[in-house]
Amino acid sequence: MKRQHGQAVIETTIILPLVVLASLLMVQLIWIAWWQHNLVLASNYALRTGTINSLHSGAMRTTLAAGMTAVQPQLSATGDQQEGNYRRLLSALLRSQLWSQWGARIEVIQPSRKLLNVHDGAIVVDHNGLRYQTSNDQPAYVAARTVELEIWWCMPLHVPLAADALAALRTPVGHAVQRFCQQRQSLSEAPLWGLRYRLKGPLLSRYDGAD
Repeated sequence: MKRQHGQAVIETTIILPLVVLASLLMVQLIWIAWWQHNLVLASNYALRTGTINSLHSGAMRTTLAAGMTAVQPQLSATGDQQEGNYRRLLSALLRSQLWSQWGARIEVIQPSRKLLNVHDGAIVVDHNGLRYQTSNDQPAYVAARTVELEIWWCMPLHVPLAADALAALRTPVGHAVQRFCQQRQSLSEAPLWGLRYRLKGPLLSRYDGAD
């Protein structure tokens, strides 16, 4: 009996930390999935803003930051707390805007600089139907006016143990977004995990590569 009891204690000592770590990792992964979901939504808003504003990086970054404010804790809807909620919302928006300047990246994959040079430095969309009909290469015309963005966002990992475990995986993963977030670790008390999303949409304004 004593031998069986001792064996059970040893097994529990070995298995329990693994179960706890697995549970914490699950919580952290769910939290990452929630941030990724918000990044997808915010990126679509940023793309829309960019396509109608000549892919202006400041406008896209502002829209992206506003969308990522949704990852902040939900605010109370009771009437006596509305003023405090408003201040907290402004504070959350400000933090998101500041973070977007350091912990986020928006890269214009398409149209490329090479494509701009082919089009004499500017891709225009006015009289789009007529231009399309008179184009010698209509598929190339459409491709030149298709915007492709890749958006990165560094999210803090706050779940104990799981945060450190995932942070240790950044180097083996080796993707550029993880290296990007690791370099920005100095501005965060928590480890950072890189999120990324690539998306496409039609260009709706003149683009000449200038912000």
